Amino acid sequence: MEQDQFKRIFRIGMLVAFIIAGLYVTPKMFENVDGGEIVVIQDPIDGEQHVYKESGMVFQGMGKVTIYKKSNQFWFLLSDSADTDARDNSIDVMWNDGAHAKISGSVRYDMPLDDKAILKIHNAFRSQDNIENDLIKTNMQKSIFQSGPLMT
Repeated sequence: MEQDQFKRIFRIGMLVAFIIAGLYVTPKMFENVDGGEIVVIQDPIDGEQHVYKESGMVFQGMGKVTIYKKSNQFWFLLSDSADTDARDNSIDVMWNDGAHAKISGSVRYDMPLDDKAILKIHNAFRSQDNIENDLIKTNMQKSIFQSGPLMT
């Protein structure tokens, strides 16, 4: 009788462990690609990267998913909010006469649709935020800063 009770408890424990593992694994098996997105999935075992640009369900296989927008607008704005946590994303400029200003604006950009170019950008920047802050904002700052002294 004691051995039957042990087998029953063991089976229930295994069932619970299987259910918990299934709940963890199931959401990481497939990814839905939206029409306006580029999805890069890196396999968990061999690290191979796959690019998906067409909308629909794709096999994720528990890999790491990175989502990029095909087209997006990057804003650099002066924060006029009283909120102290609001970030000032405006770009500083110095004019020819030594005066300073902050410039706000936006830039629309499109991601390339060539797999090689997407993977090159993905491997260099690893996220949409990094592309906007480390690539676009940096180049906008350089351009505005360099053109400022030419203006009066």
